[in-house]
Amino acid sequence: MNSVTYDVTRLPSVLTVGRQTETGVMAVRIDCTGWLTFWPNLTLRLFVTAPNGVAAYPAKTHMDGKVLVWDVSGADTMTAGKGSLEVVGEAPGKRKLSAVTEINVLRTTTATTGEPPEQIKTWFEEVKEAADTATAAMAGVATATANANAAADRANSVAADMDAATPAIVQSVSGNVITVSDSADRKLRKVMLYGKTTQNGTPTPDAPVALVSLAENGKVGVVTADKTPTITITGQPAAPIGTQGDTFTFKVQAEGEYLSYQWVYSTNGGAGWVNSTQSGNNTSTMTMTARPYHNGYPYYCEITDAYGNTVRTNTVVATVGDTTPAIQLILNPADVTAPVGGIAVFRTEAIGTGLTYQWQWQEINGSNWSDSSQTGNKTPVFSMPVESHRNGYKYRCVITDANGNTVTTDMATLTVGDVVKPVTFRTIVNAPNGLNGVPVTSGGNYTDKNGQQWVGDSIAYDADVGTAKLKQLTVRLAGETAFNTPYKNSTEVMWRVSPVSAVKPNVGYPAGVCSKYIIARSYDDVQKKNGYIGINVNGELLIRDDSLTDAAAVTAMLTSGDFELVYPLAEPVETELSADQFAVLRNFYPTTVMYNSERAHMAVSYVADTKLYINGLMGVIENGTY
Repeated sequence: MNSVTYDVTRLPSVLTVGRQTETGVMAVRIDCTGWLTFWPNLTLRLFVTAPNGVAAYPAKTHMDGKVLVWDVSGADTMTAGKGSLEVVGEAPGKRKLSAVTEINVLRTTTATTGEPPEQIKTWFEEVKEAADTATAAMAGVATATANANAAADRANSVAADMDAATPAIVQSVSGNVITVSDSADRKLRKVMLYGKTTQNGTPTPDAPVALVSLAENGKVGVVTADKTPTITITGQPAAPIGTQGDTFTFKVQAEGEYLSYQWVYSTNGGAGWVNSTQSGNNTSTMTMTARPYHNGYPYYCEITDAYGNTVRTNTVVATVGDTTPAIQLILNPADVTAPVGGIAVFRTEAIGTGLTYQWQWQEINGSNWSDSSQTGNKTPVFSMPVESHRNGYKYRCVITDANGNTVTTDMATLTVGDVVKPVTFRTIVNAPNGLNGVPVTSGGNYTDKNGQQWVGDSIAYDADVGTAKLKQLTVRLAGETAFNTPYKNSTEVMWRVSPVSAVKPNVGYPAGVCSKYIIARSYDDVQKKNGYIGINVNGELLIRDDSLTDAAAVTAMLTSGDFELVYPLAEPVETELSADQFAVLRNFYPTTVMYNSERAHMAVSYVADTKLYINGLMGVIENGTY
């Protein structure tokens, strides 16, 4: 019997099975050593979705040491075509791991007739029994209120679908972080991402305010996970010390999903806090030139992930004095939580000449520090195996320069305990022109969590037809746009100019956002008000800026990096994207969290678990709340 072996953490994108008498694979061996090393109590199962589209069923398998073996049977390959295989590992505490790949049956192992696999028959019997229960419950509410009658109609429809062997119940939800608690282990059916363009303040010709759109780097990360992840700080900032004119560096290291940073400081000892505007204030590393008034200012960094979870670093106090230390400490080690058998990592960073490092440890309630001999004990990054007796141990690093000067980091504590990280499916989606959008009072294509309507560009994926498209509902004019020569009419005070390639708006004088001017919603606005810009129905820009004295000045302004304008298009522009990018996204049973790197509004359709869905439906019927 031909067989093939794969690591569960690196399954191939397509696995070919079948060909009974030829050279194809008749046994699939999945090496699960990587999972079982960390989670030895895992129960391993393998689910197969046949090429005929029937829901996933548990395949017959056996264990060979740490290898899960699927002996491909005739029942498994009754139909040629493409299906899927999923390896699932579960352990006490509801830990669940999942690995998925596509299978391709080139030729069946037996004749393509006969009974379906026993696993599929059993699954359908369970579904039928649930459907019969739902139907019986419907009969008991024949005289209930109109709401209950409507629920009965819906449940009967579900039962009919299941009786017809259509187990996919599709639910639709929206938001910018979505959590559902009735999902099946199936691929996502549809995904939509919506654009938004904002600016922090009101622009004037002399004080532009930059526009910020989603996915300006041309990429969006989309993730499904089995639980909400957390943010872990792996390196804490160190308190800067120096003299006036020195460069102070504040740094943090953290792990999490699509993290954003904001450094904050206080001028009154912590009674009030203000967002910093220093270089790198919204990154993991902020620098500034030390001034006397900075002495005593406390600083910390606020870190936010894609879910809106927020953590703060330790607070450090800047010291501006008479001397600059020979060694500038930049990063302190952070507390670590890790399971027995895992690896704990502590790190530091410093600036100096000829630096050497020595990590030290101290027992619980100890008073003496001992030099460590673990891996990296003489480097900035120190790691060690986690053992139960080390719970509560403290660690620090002594740093010495070429002249014998020393500095000691803050100490960090090791906590020995389980760390359950989310299992995820993720993909990177192309957004070639970013995802722009403008706020409107009506007629938007989505409404955000604050109730604001937007006309926004969108990316749509539809698994049913296997397509993904970028639909641009807006246009963004900027410095690279080519414009015709500006001119003025004799009766007007504003300048008129149009792009070489006309870009017509959805209406005359539409809503929009601009980096230099306030958007005019009528001809009178732009004619009478300095600092306004309007777009007429032909796509011509009307600009009232009394500081622009001639056409050359207008052209220079339009082609500068300060000018950007976004407004709705008359006709959308669609671009085909790769549907394969989305196809890897799956749900988790029973809970799935869905989010994206841009914090963009999402709308998704997913397959609900049949039993969970029916149980939920029965609950609302019994409560009369449907």
